Amino acid sequence: MDPGLAGQYLLNGLMLGVIYAMVAVGFTLFFGVLDVIKFSHGDVVMVGAFVGLATFIGLRDLGIVSNPALLLAVSAAALLSMALLGALIARFLVLPLRTAPPLNTLLVTLMLGLALREAVRLFYPNGSNPKPFPRLLPEEAYSFGSFTLRIDSAILLATGVLAIVLVHLLINKTRLGLAIRAVAQDP
Repeated sequence: MDPGLAGQYLLNGLMLGVIYAMVAVGFTLFFGVLDVIKFSHGDVVMVGAFVGLATFIGLRDLGIVSNPALLLAVSAAALLSMALLGALIARFLVLPLRTAPPLNTLLVTLMLGLALREAVRLFYPNGSNPKPFPRLLPEEAYSFGSFTLRIDSAILLATGVLAIVLVHLLINKTRLGLAIRAVAQDP
């Protein structure tokens, strides 16, 4: 087998693995700490993506065209919206149901996901149709035979691994992490 092609498959597998790992970290934190299976996890990420898109459109309409500034603003808006939405879900939907049967919480988070999808569909009338997200990362690519390394893929891979490592360090090396682990063991 061509080593360049094998390297390309390896890089693509790593990219997909990091995406799955980040989703798994989110599920694990919710399930491990609150003992709740939260089926609206992906829908919260979708809301963050659409908040990022709305932020991009708003800033572009204001005349901001610097890709680093747009990337920073879009990322901050998406992260903050997902964090706020996750905190609101935990506070007003999940925690009040902690003494209810687990099926109730599962159904509430499942229906919340449906409500979030419909809210986005109403806010973005064609939101269910695929939309290209603006290219804010460098688009250069370097080819080495049949192996192509795109700079944006390398940045996303490094950012994903860094995020996983930072969450690991937060949980295992900080007082907040100790509190989270304590609550997970004994509410």
